[in-house]
Amino acid sequence: MQDTCTEPLKIMIVDDHTVVRYGISRLLEREENWTIVAEAWDYETTFSGIEEHMPDVVIMDVTLNQTDGLHLTRKIRLRYPQIQVVIYTMHDEAVFGGKALLLGAHGYVMKDSDPTHLIDAVHDVTKTTHGLNDNMSRLLLEGLASGDDGYSDSPIEKLSDREREVFHQLALGLSTRQIAKKFGRSIKTIETHRERIKGKLDIRSASELLVCASRWLSREGRNN
Repeated sequence: MQDTCTEPLKIMIVDDHTVVRYGISRLLEREENWTIVAEAWDYETTFSGIEEHMPDVVIMDVTLNQTDGLHLTRKIRLRYPQIQVVIYTMHDEAVFGGKALLLGAHGYVMKDSDPTHLIDAVHDVTKTTHGLNDNMSRLLLEGLASGDDGYSDSPIEKLSDREREVFHQLALGLSTRQIAKKFGRSIKTIETHRERIKGKLDIRSASELLVCASRWLSREGRNN
């Protein structure tokens, strides 16, 4: 806990779902001397909120309205290096975790983990340490060792966050229907993502797409 004599920890929540922002607010405001100063859901509301309230910590989702939460994180860190960013998302850390940290995030927590993990991550970053579990620390070190700065020239980097997540699920052997159910999207939407992936990776057939995804998964050593 923070010393009650200190200034309150100012937190901003960036998520494009109102109910999620509400839930995070209720969770974090239980902590002594923490206060939610702003909420945002896209690029414009994020920076207007930062400029008005200057939070200490930003809780950031990966997928937002008309913007990419990871690159938004990088922009925040470049403009306001004193602000700590914790990614809080449904996206698998094996897919986005290392990149998020290389782009400037201080912590990465998945939404299906215990809520206390988010609280712990915020506590950690306010102590000037990264809020990382062992696996995330490994991903960060691997990225640094490979010289990755978050902007790889790999064809996979051409994919949007959602396309990359769909690609990952295909590599794991999930069908279009299963992926649609997992992400709460229509089958048609997932099929559209598949076609865009094929176009960006210059892949002509569904079978070639699955082979490419499987090889990528094997090369990256990602199995969850």
